[in-house]
Amino acid sequence: MKIEASGTETDVDVAVIGGGVNGTGVARDCALRGLRVALFERNDLAFGASGNSSGMIHGGPRYLTYDPDVTYTSCLDSGHIQHIAPHLLFRIPFLTPVHAGPFARPTLEGYDAFFALYDKYQPLKRGKPHVRLSAKEILELEPGLKGDIYGGITFDEWGIDGARLCVGNAIDAMENAASVRLHTTVTQILLRDDGRVRGVAYRKRDTGEHGVCTAKLVVNATGAWAPITATLGGLEAKTARVRPGKGIHVMFDRRLTNYAIVAQAIDGRQVFL
Repeated sequence: MKIEASGTETDVDVAVIGGGVNGTGVARDCALRGLRVALFERNDLAFGASGNSSGMIHGGPRYLTYDPDVTYTSCLDSGHIQHIAPHLLFRIPFLTPVHAGPFARPTLEGYDAFFALYDKYQPLKRGKPHVRLSAKEILELEPGLKGDIYGGITFDEWGIDGARLCVGNAIDAMENAASVRLHTTVTQILLRDDGRVRGVAYRKRDTGEHGVCTAKLVVNATGAWAPITATLGGLEAKTARVRPGKGIHVMFDRRLTNYAIVAQAIDGRQVFL
């Protein structure tokens, strides 16, 4: 299937800028509702974070203590994705070991209480409840763990192929009459005299061809580039409240563990294998 629309000017209901999981998801959802949609991506689908993440669809347990609404919506969204694209998901059981020491018991009790609360959200994403394990049980599951293990817990999350989800969203949107234009840069967000958007101007990167797409609504779904995209419509970059975060992924040619292991680096930051 060729992912490109013909013509240099179109008239749609919604113009979406960005071909990541949010942009393609918005395009798909709008197209399914019968809206006329055009999506523009300056590179390829899943070029940014959507194709370069850890591939986790977690329920947001870290937000549970200070913003449980985020945990709720994260678990709810995970459940929606399972209905939409079950063939792209796989279960990831996590193991959090606690090493022996003067604070081992209260640490394990704290983990146990915390994940008992998280268990209340698990049905939203078909997750299994956490399990508290002894040192013997943990070492039976992960005999390669080093150090003096006191105990630990397991909890349940999901993983997904983010790039395939973007492609699936785009194809589904196209099958419902959406236009998806790759390698096409939006050069300006066009405004009416009253300040409302009226569409976008774009340029095809391969041919240099320019065009205009009029739209009733423009969606900025460019992720870390959202502040830059906002300036195309005359807004200040700070109006797009996006806080980029850095992460490091180390790729191995084989599976290292039976479970995903949650641990702390020597500088105190949390990591997982």
